[in-house]
Amino acid sequence: KTLPFIYGDIPPGMVSEPLEDLDPYYINKKTFIVLNRGKAIFRFSATPALYILSPFHPLRKAAIKILVHSLFSILIMCTILTNCVFMTLSSPPEWAKNVEYTFTGIYTFESLIKILARGFCIDDFTFLRDPWNWLDFTVITFAYLTEFVDLGNVSALRTFRVLRALKTISVIPGLKTIVGALIQSVKKLSDVMILTVFCL
Repeated sequence: KTLPFIYGDIPPGMVSEPLEDLDPYYINKKTFIVLNRGKAIFRFSATPALYILSPFHPLRKAAIKILVHSLFSILIMCTILTNCVFMTLSSPPEWAKNVEYTFTGIYTFESLIKILARGFCIDDFTFLRDPWNWLDFTVITFAYLTEFVDLGNVSALRTFRVLRALKTISVIPGLKTIVGALIQSVKKLSDVMILTVFCL
């Protein structure tokens, strides 16, 4: 979400800093918000991330500042698009393996920043509470399984690399909204679709 226009410009001292959540819906839900320079609102759980990192812990504050920065999103987006280009190569060069390790390292760094900033899975707004992060977790897990664990014939597991292309949905806000609306529409139409199948 974006900060409403009526609030005007954000004071420099409030950018990328934990702020009290003024939304009446979340007033009793132990949350706080962080605003970036683009006036985007990021909501976090006020409980300690990973049970040890409070909202004002230096490590968590640093992770939040990185997460909400626009350049971080641009870096991830460029990485995903470049990764997609390499996946289309029928005969990748010899050095492509090192590039693949770089992609995996960047995806791991992205997830680590999200986990430090949000927590892992227990409270609201934590890493695994966002279904799009399940995709990130799956991509990283299969990347390490196929590269560093001896599983014999892993050609089938390598096909899961195509899931990396789906990460573009999670980093492009407009596309993420469209896909989310489409999924919700399909859920609403599930009964109609089942009835249609039986009628056929």
